[in-house]
Amino acid sequence: MVTFPRLFFFRGLRLAFVSVLTVVMTGNRLNAGTVYTNESDFPFTQKSHIETFESASLSGTLDSGAVSHMSFASFDLFTSPAALKILNSAAFGAHNTTSGGSRYLYLDTDLGGEGTILNYTFSVPVYGFSLHLTDIDVDNTVIEIPGLIVYQVPAGTDGNDCFWGFTSSIPFTQAQINTQSDSSVGIDDVSVVIPEPGLSWFVPFAFALLHRRS
Repeated sequence: MVTFPRLFFFRGLRLAFVSVLTVVMTGNRLNAGTVYTNESDFPFTQKSHIETFESASLSGTLDSGAVSHMSFASFDLFTSPAALKILNSAAFGAHNTTSGGSRYLYLDTDLGGEGTILNYTFSVPVYGFSLHLTDIDVDNTVIEIPGLIVYQVPAGTDGNDCFWGFTSSIPFTQAQINTQSDSSVGIDDVSVVIPEPGLSWFVPFAFALLHRRS
């Protein structure tokens, strides 16, 4: 009987988890999940969908026009208070992050000094979620995957570009970003990790196993 080294089967998957932060979940969920702050480590798959907002219609201006709901291919967005805009030029440090692109999602309540709560509702259960945040210069933006993780985004410099991603062995359908008092935040290149056809059973198993072996 031919045997293979134990590492062989998982080598490709394990590479995606280099230099990442493992976090502990809350509630009755499995204690497995990974936060990524380096885009090159995030495990994109062929079935991952990346929303660049390049095909979205422009909506709103620097001073007005925020709406509370927008729909995209992989998710719906809801904010309270209304704060959704699609811009194609920089706004107080917020900007596009798509190579060769210009458009991005801009969170702006038009209220000055008042942020918003942004809720993502994914069209199908996903095992991963990532995005670029720009102009996070206030240390109070919080990202939450309900029941799995609450993460406070560190403040950077004016106009900074912050990548944030998360994978879980448990599928999820919602995510939330609370910008609190930050009324100018850019979002771009939002990705969701969808299992390959026929592999939905394997994704949570692989994530959980790799977490235990690390």
